[in-house]
Amino acid sequence: MEQLQYYGEPIAKYEAQGFLVLDGAPQACGFEAGQLRDGKILMFCDLSIPIEIKNRVSGFSGTTKKGIKFSLMENFTILEGLHPNLPRLARLKPFP
Repeated sequence: MEQLQYYGEPIAKYEAQGFLVLDGAPQACGFEAGQLRDGKILMFCDLSIPIEIKNRVSGFSGTTKKGIKFSLMENFTILEGLHPNLPRLARLKPFP
């Protein structure tokens, strides 16, 4: 996916498949997550279909090939339009 590079140099980066909970139902998506040098944590989900997601996402879960689990069920914000060169994605940013 390579979206993290638009926002800074990541010190940790993970990519895999997961599920975005949209309108209460899991939707398969590829994801990229990482922490930037400035401490920000960003996560991107590629749903591969263009849809409006704001106020429809209630969580996310995914596991990398190495078994690292990612889960967001509360305290996250959907950010839209982060970078004009990115494809339309579900963009999630956990709160610190």
